[in-house]
Amino acid sequence: MEFVNVQPNSIVLPSGLGQYCNPGVGKAYGTSGAFIVNEKGERFANEQGGAYELIQAMKENEASYLILDEASFQAFNQGMTGSKIYTDEDVETWLKNNGASNPVMVGGETLEDLGRTLNIPEGALTAAAEAYNQAVEAGTDEFGRALSLKLGSDGPYYGIQMWLRYYATLGGLHVNEQMQVLNTAQEPVEGLYAAGEAVGGLEGDIYLGGSLFGWAMTSGYKAGTTVADAIQ
Repeated sequence: MEFVNVQPNSIVLPSGLGQYCNPGVGKAYGTSGAFIVNEKGERFANEQGGAYELIQAMKENEASYLILDEASFQAFNQGMTGSKIYTDEDVETWLKNNGASNPVMVGGETLEDLGRTLNIPEGALTAAAEAYNQAVEAGTDEFGRALSLKLGSDGPYYGIQMWLRYYATLGGLHVNEQMQVLNTAQEPVEGLYAAGEAVGGLEGDIYLGGSLFGWAMTSGYKAGTTVADAIQ
């Protein structure tokens, strides 16, 4: 049970539960310039890089905010509402809350307006946006992200606080090579077999997307053939 998987790109819902935002960030990054900054208003990672690298970078900061222009904000919410995660009415409510409650989703006519609402130092968001757009023009990014779309030059702009989210525990039952479940003495429990995600030890504490499908098939096949042999 010590293997707890954490994932980035998440918001905190009003209930206090963490909610993944992959459908939203994917659409946002593909629509126009959008990037993540810390509490100082500074970019600190490749937003579209590997989950593990983004997790480590987020851990080094007190807060993380996804900065969007109108086009990328609309795309973000289309991705989320299209996945039935929340509604357009929720977005209206959260914007009216203006950061007073979760999720922190705020807007501003200018980047400076947005920065004040997020308590980011004056001028920092403007500087971050300028550096980002210059990187798009240059075709090189200090964090290694492949940039092709600029952040819009006209407001409004939006900020969404992003969090690290507990995704799942990745521990599970101990088994031997015949997929027999082992007791605390590491002895097979007669007649008891396990396969798939019920078995621990495959992933460690990082879940690699899609990796458990192959394990489910191979471990399920092995467990099934072992049980069939035992029955015979």
